[in-house]
Amino acid sequence: ALHKSEVIPNVEMTETWARAGAVAHQVPPPKDTAATNITPDTLSISVGSVGSVGPTTTHTATATATDQDSQSAHDTFGLHYEDQPWLGGVFPDAERSCGGVSAITGPDQYVVPAQIKVPELTPINELELPPNCPSIVDGQENDQGSIIFSDECRRTLARRSLEAGLDASKSFAFDIAADHFMAGRKELGPNGWSVDPKTMLDLTSEGANASYRAGDVNQMDELIEDVLGRELSIEEKFRAYETKMLAEQAAGNYRVSVSLGLDVRRKLGLSAPPNKPVSKISFLAMYLKTKRALGKRTPEEIASLPIMTDNRQIMGQRIMGLIVTGSYPSQPTLFPLCTFLMVNASLRYGINASSCEAFSNFGVILSAALGDPQRGREMGK
Repeated sequence: ALHKSEVIPNVEMTETWARAGAVAHQVPPPKDTAATNITPDTLSISVGSVGSVGPTTTHTATATATDQDSQSAHDTFGLHYEDQPWLGGVFPDAERSCGGVSAITGPDQYVVPAQIKVPELTPINELELPPNCPSIVDGQENDQGSIIFSDECRRTLARRSLEAGLDASKSFAFDIAADHFMAGRKELGPNGWSVDPKTMLDLTSEGANASYRAGDVNQMDELIEDVLGRELSIEEKFRAYETKMLAEQAAGNYRVSVSLGLDVRRKLGLSAPPNKPVSKISFLAMYLKTKRALGKRTPEEIASLPIMTDNRQIMGQRIMGLIVTGSYPSQPTLFPLCTFLMVNASLRYGINASSCEAFSNFGVILSAALGDPQRGREMGK
């Protein structure tokens, strides 16, 4: 069956082809044309033998497709294709396909994936001591023979580890980054919070985030609690709260994440709705307020708004973005309300990276819920 080349209308998938993982290639039946007069487009699929014992062999599965005219040829997405289509595959749930893809999905439309260059990151044990930090300070050692560093030297070593960890995080090497951050905490010593509070805070907060991304949940929890349990401002605790929200969402605790985010917003002095279903009246009132604030601004005018500089507003937008993500599966009626708040904040205080999510979500609401796809498309743009 794999080697047949004649046209068989509405052919069912053969057992051998099905075992190979191929998808049934259905062909519309010809109107009144003999099979010998049909010019087929041929799709060749190389498959290995499945379930066989011994050396792997290769077979060629040939499926043929026919077109009555250019108007009857469709690709997988139901779009007409050009006279000389590129050969393509078939979606598992496709009802029909001629084995080609349309110009809109042709190779010239494909996005070339970014090439990720992994830098050479220096392991912790290969980092050299800074020149202004001697290996032995005043020739002193403790009872265990360990080197005694001055506080200034500890600060230098810890900041070096912080920079190395941040560089590793930028390269998505979160396991290496977490090691650097933990080494920096160790270099500051048990009194690190008094030796260099700022560096210790950065090492702990960034260490928690790197540990979360590296999958070390226990270490993440330990570092987060170390930050949140201290007498620090909400701005200083922000990074730890952000990581905690991400971790709750990763664990499927969306409602907990939303409640935590709303609490952080209140501590920042920003408005935050209660974590409960939103009435239609509240929804419409907030929508009308947002629509009035937006006016008839075009996408270009929105993109030309000033850049947001208020640090609390920036933090509030980032937290609200996480709340929106968590509210969709746990408290859906909060999704539009929080989106409106983000759009209004962008219009009033300026735009930043969070504004992209705000206006694209606003476009979804306009298109899907409020019946204005044209304006929704403009917001997405």
